[in-house]
Amino acid sequence: MNHTKINVEVNDQSLSFEVLPKLASGGIDEVKISVEFDNMWENLEKTAVFYRKMGAVYHVALDENNDVVVPYEVMKTKGTVYFGIFGEDGAGAVRTTEVIALNVVQGAAVENEAGYEPTPDIYAEI
Repeated sequence: MNHTKINVEVNDQSLSFEVLPKLASGGIDEVKISVEFDNMWENLEKTAVFYRKMGAVYHVALDENNDVVVPYEVMKTKGTVYFGIFGEDGAGAVRTTEVIALNVVQGAAVENEAGYEPTPDIYAEI
C-alpha cells in the first residue's frame, strides 16, 4: 500500500516538518513518518512516541530506514496526535526530542476496525 508520508528532520532535540500533508482519521497503517537525523543520533536505537493523552502512549521502533508507521489507535478519530522520538545507546544513555503536534481531521472511515490488528507494544516485541 502507498502511505501518506510525513518527512521530519531531527537536529539535536528539535523536530521540524519538511513535508506535512493533511491527515484524515480512520485509516489503518496508512501514515508513515520518515525521519532524517543529524549526527547526534548516530548509533542510537530509535523509538517513536505517539499519544493523544498521557496514559495511552504508543512506542514504535523506527526501522532500518528511519521510517515508522503511525499507530491506528492515535489516528482513529479527529483531533491532535503528539509525536516525539527517543534514542538509547548500549550504555543506557537516552536522547529525546521535543514533542510536536499533528492535526488529524475527520476522515471518511468512522470506527472501521475490520481486519484491524492492534499496534504491538514495543516491549512485547522484545
